[in-house]
Amino acid sequence: MSQLTLYGNPALHDFLHTAAATKKVPQALLIEGAKGLGKKTFAGEIARVLFCQGDGLPSCGCSACVKLARNSHPDLFYIAEEKDGDAGVLVPRPISAESVMKQLSVSTIRKISAHAPILPNEAPSKLYAVDCTFGISKEAQNAFLKILEEPPAFVQFILLSNSRSDLLDTILSRVQVLPVLPLNRADFFLAAQARELNEGAAEGLFLLSEGNFGEALSLSEPMDDPMVVLSLDFFQGFVSGKAWEILLLMEQFSDFAGKDRQKLYNLFAFLRKMCYLSFAAATLDTRQFPPFCGAALEALAAWGPSKIGALLAVIETAMEQIDANVTFPACLTAFSAGLHTIFAYDA
Repeated sequence: MSQLTLYGNPALHDFLHTAAATKKVPQALLIEGAKGLGKKTFAGEIARVLFCQGDGLPSCGCSACVKLARNSHPDLFYIAEEKDGDAGVLVPRPISAESVMKQLSVSTIRKISAHAPILPNEAPSKLYAVDCTFGISKEAQNAFLKILEEPPAFVQFILLSNSRSDLLDTILSRVQVLPVLPLNRADFFLAAQARELNEGAAEGLFLLSEGNFGEALSLSEPMDDPMVVLSLDFFQGFVSGKAWEILLLMEQFSDFAGKDRQKLYNLFAFLRKMCYLSFAAATLDTRQFPPFCGAALEALAAWGPSKIGALLAVIETAMEQIDANVTFPACLTAFSAGLHTIFAYDA
């Protein structure tokens, strides 16, 4: 097979080569990895090698590959719970489909169970890619167990999750876990070259994203990204040390995240990453980073290592509270209180 669109991860490439040669994979897979690492890309490659009527090459022109490329294959179902509705009547949907999602519900899983026994339209099998990255309730997982235990012979399941720890042990015992890992420097630069990123920018993005190429792409031109804008306001705002500014920032944090705990967690994770980078700022060429990074690191430099270390502790405590399902208002209140212990604010 020629070069796949998924970079690095040699174990996953080996899996795809075997799948292409045998046209077989385990009936239930779990693709695990952080946002941006390529879970959907890998799931799409599995669909391609399973449905391909030829030799599994990415350049194949068979009708199945053409339909997958056009996002119109009738036996591929991407299952995600949308905030403004649910999965409804299941219809074919590409894995690349974008939506504003929420936790998968038991009703959606029951719809999958009811739909699964229907024979495929044209492929030897049907594939359900079930996106659990925004969570899946315990009740939904228990309902899913019934179809995972005795799936129809022509059904394949691919679960997508940020971490296997989000799933019940009974689910994990019935799937083969395939982790998608961050890229090493060499593979990251291959991916950057394919996207025509210059070498200097690629170096900075590699450090900033820690090898997560999807995240690197989102940061390459991020000045309109609300999370980046808010992060920059955060770092620059505290230089002034005004009490009213922290109140405004907490209001902005709440407006940004709404009720989305994962969105707030991602914001804190981004703030933490910039703090860690600031410790090494003296040894880095900040011209390699996107413009907002230089501004954020400049603001952090005004605080010094002790305050940055204290800020890191407050951020990490907030992330632990989100993991522990502390309520949204309580988490932001505790974060605000932690910041007040670091800085002397003017009235």
